[in-house]
Amino acid sequence: MHKTFRAVALLALLLAAVPALRAFGQAPPVSFPSQTDDLDALGLSLWRAGQYESSITTLTQSISLRPSWPVAYNTRSLARAANGDLDGALADAEMTMSLLPLLSATPEDWAAVFDTRAYAHLLMEQWDEALEDYDAALTLTVNTRPAYVLGRGITLLELGDERQGLNNLKWGMLITQAYPVDPQLTDLTERMHAELRELMPEQEADAFEPDDRPTEANSLPLDGSLQMHSLHTGGDIDWVSFPLESGQRVLVFTRSESCDTYLTLFGPDGRTILREDDDGGEFRDSELQVTAQETGTYYAQVRHFFGDDGTCESYAIGGRAS
Repeated sequence: MHKTFRAVALLALLLAAVPALRAFGQAPPVSFPSQTDDLDALGLSLWRAGQYESSITTLTQSISLRPSWPVAYNTRSLARAANGDLDGALADAEMTMSLLPLLSATPEDWAAVFDTRAYAHLLMEQWDEALEDYDAALTLTVNTRPAYVLGRGITLLELGDERQGLNNLKWGMLITQAYPVDPQLTDLTERMHAELRELMPEQEADAFEPDDRPTEANSLPLDGSLQMHSLHTGGDIDWVSFPLESGQRVLVFTRSESCDTYLTLFGPDGRTILREDDDGGEFRDSELQVTAQETGTYYAQVRHFFGDDGTCESYAIGGRAS
């Protein structure tokens, strides 16, 4: 097999691509028309640019010249999905699956193709089938792409598994910034926002509102007693304050059965971040400790991990100084 052809045809086209195929262990015979490599690259670029019909046309031309090569089918599946042809998207994903065993595909290749088919199932609201494929993708590789866990999280929420669904969405959000944006990832992100807003409607404001800035912070006793708050609307933040002497150590924590809090501790100027924590307590609770470097009034801010999409009916905040 021609190794140079393999590197050019696959690595250059696919490694920076979508959740699509990486380089395969074998390349097709060099007698195949080399122009299909350019067509595959163009089809991918058109899909990424949102020109879905042109992408489909280009990839269809590539397939007509090299019908047993799975790359074009995989990308065309994504283009068809973005263009609303869900039956066609699923058919192309199935075709990719059928062709992949003819090549020396890596586990990462298989994971990417399972993800493509899972995405088609998700768009068709075939939740059980989508979950099965997402599970397969995550089992096959440690190179977890955001689409794998965002899609799985949405699927789990639709199946009624709120806890695991939110965990997957959180995981996806944490790794998304390390990957290039593409139409599939954009769509899954928008679907995630919609799912979260439906799951977490607005709540009643707590008795401490308004407390959205340091100048409105409520005093927090440092005796371990709990102060009850809510994050009543998307993007709500709560501030509390407490006095510390230089050298004094403080523990600040949140407690809730369901609220995914994010806690940040600020210095006396109300701007300098001293420490922040997401899940340092039990389950989704936050907890942090710090030693005061100067005497003054310190501040803690609580927000929802999911930001503008997150609300919770109640959570408790407390603190202890030593």
